[in-house]
Amino acid sequence: MSETDWRERLIEVRQMRAGDVLPHPLNPKIHPPSQNEALTGLLEDVGKCDILKAYHSEREGGQLVFFDGHARQGLKPDEVWNIGIYDVTDDEADKLLLSFDPIAQEAQTSQAKIEMLLHRTSSGNAAVMEFLSRQAEKHGIVPPDGQKQQPDAGGNDFDLTPEDDELDAEEFKGVYALQEDVIFPSSNAWGIPDLLPHMLSSQTPDTVFARQQEPIDPAQTLYVHGSAKFDPSAKDGVLAFYVDDWRFENVWLDAVQMVEGFKAFGWASIVTPDFSVWRDDPMVMQAWNIYRSRWVARYWQEAGLKVIPSLNWADERSYSFAHLGIPKGCPVVSVQCRTTRSRKGKEHFGKGLSHAITELEPQNVLVYGGAEHRQWIEPLLPEGVVYHWLESWTSLRRKLVFTKGANMGNKLQNESIGNGGGGGGGGTGGRGGRGGRATNRDGSRRLQGQPGRAARLRANREAAARRRAQRARR
Repeated sequence: MSETDWRERLIEVRQMRAGDVLPHPLNPKIHPPSQNEALTGLLEDVGKCDILKAYHSEREGGQLVFFDGHARQGLKPDEVWNIGIYDVTDDEADKLLLSFDPIAQEAQTSQAKIEMLLHRTSSGNAAVMEFLSRQAEKHGIVPPDGQKQQPDAGGNDFDLTPEDDELDAEEFKGVYALQEDVIFPSSNAWGIPDLLPHMLSSQTPDTVFARQQEPIDPAQTLYVHGSAKFDPSAKDGVLAFYVDDWRFENVWLDAVQMVEGFKAFGWASIVTPDFSVWRDDPMVMQAWNIYRSRWVARYWQEAGLKVIPSLNWADERSYSFAHLGIPKGCPVVSVQCRTTRSRKGKEHFGKGLSHAITELEPQNVLVYGGAEHRQWIEPLLPEGVVYHWLESWTSLRRKLVFTKGANMGNKLQNESIGNGGGGGGGGTGGRGGRGGRATNRDGSRRLQGQPGRAARLRANREAAARRRAQRARR
């Protein structure tokens, strides 16, 4: 059959409410909360990029019936969409229902291109980022949650792209005066920059933002980058980067633009970036990530931002340089333990954190993800320090989504019972918890063989090339 034999079946595109079209009574697809959240996030991020598809059904007395677009109809029935009307029959619509998605699913994928797309794609919407992480897991770019090797102390969770790039140069002249290849003063043999004591923050948040409905005090809240698109109400909060390394690589690669965005937004404090340090990495690479974290922190301080040092280490071999540049007795330090799960990992974490606290003698320690692990961590730590046990945003989000799903299930079950039906709604509600599952994907471990090494080296080469070009222009 030639292309000229393919009939065009679209006869009209009409703008109308999605709720004015009937759902197909035999639509086999069930849309769980995780899918609906991802779809909502994509619509918020990108907008409407496809039409809904319907036809005049003889079975339904000539009324318009969907054969594609049920999920979008269910999200917001009052939303006005471009709806394509096709001159297909009921039998043809049944065939399309059975074949649309299965035919698409039979397509094979290029692993290299999927990985490239995932690296290029980011979103401020948490549901979209969770979906992208599931895709990375599905295609083997990262191992399933709980099976991959994790960084022992400082590991990770979600992206960082400030939108305001039209800032007043006078306001940021201190930033523009800095060079992106500046070498900051250092009192140690490694050359790791010293942080400025007077630009260390004393903020101690007691909660983590997870898109809660109830009002929260931003000054007492830790906002995890990429867990949501923060509106101006987050001003005066604390921003942290307990997310996949590759999602915040720009704080190193494009320091000026990133610091402009932070200052324009109005963060009161920023936790220093948590570039992962792996036990099986060469020592020079471990030291390099410590150097980058401290360099970025000092750069932010010079730009007028107060920082909270994030503690990171691998094992005893890294103790000699892991905390260099952090002033002794600083008001607050932060650490994340959400990726510490194995027995050996817990051992390294407890020993390393105890060593860091003994060495630095901080006044306060923020333990991100520590609320879930407090029972085994707390007995290992020195006394005389105030510990702030924070839940991870993924844990909080799971609770919120599970509660929402359970409530929805109870509502549907009650409605079903009221209509004389069974309790099927409870099953739908029970699956709601999946929408908030933890998304712990470290982009630096996404490759086969020697995970993450090639990606990190590429990023480092790009950064070095940029600095050489800057020197050449002087």
